[in-house]
Amino acid sequence: MIGDLRLWPHLNQWEHGYYPDALPEYAPLDSAAGYIPSLVAITETLAANKGQLTAQVTLLAGSYLWAFASTTTQAEGFEIRIHDLASQTPISRSAIRYDNLSGQGSVQGITFPLHVLPRPRLILEPGQLTVQLRNLSATANAVQLVLYTVEPPCRPS
Repeated sequence: MIGDLRLWPHLNQWEHGYYPDALPEYAPLDSAAGYIPSLVAITETLAANKGQLTAQVTLLAGSYLWAFASTTTQAEGFEIRIHDLASQTPISRSAIRYDNLSGQGSVQGITFPLHVLPRPRLILEPGQLTVQLRNLSATANAVQLVLYTVEPPCRPS
């Protein structure tokens, strides 16, 4: 699915060998039937001087979080913290700067660079993430964070 571009055919992350070490970690998703691509976009104008937003994101239990992308209107950018409520753990040990989630410098021919996780992150019940965005600019900052996921096939109730 991800490895052979069926989930996100417009992305050329894999064909340029940009993430060769991560690709084997995605093999279980490649062989899993029925997973559906999904994304969650959080768009906000953060107030000046460390203005922040905390949002709750709900995903289907059994989904996998596999990549991020971000944009900002201010050069100073913003930072992100994501906490998984099921495991009570953060996605990253420290805050992630937006410029580590978007293409910077040489992107080796990739047309829409993403930050791909070293391995997909399984989302367990209750399927909730707490996402905190904090402005690093002295002025208001329009920001966007996109979480790339795949959702499991729906099961009949």
